[in-house]
Amino acid sequence: MTSRTRDAFRAAWSDLADACDHLGLTYQASSDPSEPGRIADQKIYVEPLSVPTVAKAEQLVRRPATDGIALVVADRVSASVRDVLRSHGWGWLDRRGHLRIFQPDQALYVDSAVPAAPVAATRARRTDPLSTGVGLEVAVALLLEPERKPSVRALARSIGRSPSAVSVALRELRDAALVTRAHTPLLPELFIEVSRAWSPRRIAVQSLPAPQDFEDPRLRTRIGDLDQPGWALTGSVAAADWGAPIVLASDFPPDLYASDERAARRATLQLGRAASWEARAATLSVAPISQVPLLRFPPRGGTLGMAWPLAHPLFVALELARDQSRGAEILDQWDPPEGFHRVW
Repeated sequence: MTSRTRDAFRAAWSDLADACDHLGLTYQASSDPSEPGRIADQKIYVEPLSVPTVAKAEQLVRRPATDGIALVVADRVSASVRDVLRSHGWGWLDRRGHLRIFQPDQALYVDSAVPAAPVAATRARRTDPLSTGVGLEVAVALLLEPERKPSVRALARSIGRSPSAVSVALRELRDAALVTRAHTPLLPELFIEVSRAWSPRRIAVQSLPAPQDFEDPRLRTRIGDLDQPGWALTGSVAAADWGAPIVLASDFPPDLYASDERAARRATLQLGRAASWEARAATLSVAPISQVPLLRFPPRGGTLGMAWPLAHPLFVALELARDQSRGAEILDQWDPPEGFHRVW
């Protein structure tokens, strides 16, 4: 066993031990990769990895069965990799914060959120391809046209970035098992990872813009000019207008993307901050990437959103995915209108 393998194995057990401490599980780490450790008196064989691909997961589960529970410990375990592991009785510790251990013939079942491993979290931030603006823009561009196989230069032109920066972003996305060598997205993994990185800061405002505000050049709402970047309706109200299976009260507060940071600041001053989240008339934010205010569509007839142009269904879906209580259920039942791609 090489020193690198030994270090990876020790780090895996150290992170497992932290997860067990958090959940109140007894454990006994193993000092030898060929020998099992124990969690809650059940034998555990650990497989330390960085970011396993589906192909790697399928290779692992084809190994001869052990007399204990096999567990992958990795910096990131994608949804598709989890499906492969789950269907073959393997468990995992996703160092970002999830532990699952289960086998039908074992008296141990764990499926729980756990604290992110501190060192792994730092490493993940350094290597996360979606932690940079260009990485997120490349990922979104691929999700918008998932069947296209763009060249680096074509992709760079479409998002206004240099070919060298796009090339680096694509390589990092491939290394993270989120994009193929043909520059097509792996689905739904890429959508899931983008939704985790999609975190606009929402400001609760106490009133909605009045009709005269639409003409204020400082706000740059551009309600009647969809060829220019402007405000867009997103969130639950937009999802309902796009046809998502969601029922809302007639006075449900809309979520709006402003055209840019300066317009959002000006609008917040004019509209005023709400006294509380529950008292909000709307929420206002700046989108994480510049594509959002450029891709706007006419309202489709819903009354809740009034005259606001709609954000692209992809951006609305990313907002829904952030709502862990009901977002997944809505997305599971929502197919966007013809002409748009379902990537969730």
